[in-house]
Amino acid sequence: MGEVCDFRFYQSRKLVKERARNKKLIYEVYLSTIQFVHLTADGTYEDPGDYLNTSTDLRELYMNDEEKFWQMFDLVKKYWRLEIKYGNEIFGRAFDAFPTVESLCFFIKKEMKIM
Repeated sequence: MGEVCDFRFYQSRKLVKERARNKKLIYEVYLSTIQFVHLTADGTYEDPGDYLNTSTDLRELYMNDEEKFWQMFDLVKKYWRLEIKYGNEIFGRAFDAFPTVESLCFFIKKEMKIM
């Protein structure tokens, strides 16, 4: 299972890099975020752009399943090579901290500036 997940991760990474070529950083942040949300959500769409945008409600999309949210969050951290330390205070509150795709994108961009 780990090999399949890694293949899907690297396939997603390649797709995002190709689409984001010659665009601004925030565009790549957005593309990577929706790609990994799409990868971990139970959607039936082929292209994440068909149903995901900055105002997409993550609680609704993940049907209040924080475990799936954290799987996606870990993939995004891996993609950007972020060393984010989050404590127990955020567990059980992921959808309060990150209600939309946009809020997650801004968080990622902010974390990248810290590095």
